[in-house]
Amino acid sequence: MKVKVVRRIGRRTEFGSVSLPTSHPGAVKYRRGEWSSAPQHCQERGYHLLVFDDLLLAKRFTEDQFPGGTTVMFYCETQGIIKELPLMQGIFNYPFPGFHDMNNYFCWPKGTVMVKKVKLIREVE
Repeated sequence: MKVKVVRRIGRRTEFGSVSLPTSHPGAVKYRRGEWSSAPQHCQERGYHLLVFDDLLLAKRFTEDQFPGGTTVMFYCETQGIIKELPLMQGIFNYPFPGFHDMNNYFCWPKGTVMVKKVKLIREVE
């Protein structure tokens, strides 16, 4: 089963994506038991939702990138695996001019899988 890392943004049943600030136009809100997908403008550019295929890699990622305890991990169901990941961009140049600036790319964290839909199932203990 895949693992989704999310950031709490309010009530315990509501979550926002940890990959983007919630004010960003590419942010996604997740609700347990409901399917979520990326905003249409992200999908049109080949960017969908990210999950990890390994719990240990997801834990390492959150410890390295978000040490303050603002994240939570969920086991999740997924649909529509994207076989080839697009180039990763920093959030501050998406979707603004320079979106395809070859000098502005980063590497996806190890274990990253891109999928079209995610459903949060249960919180990782």
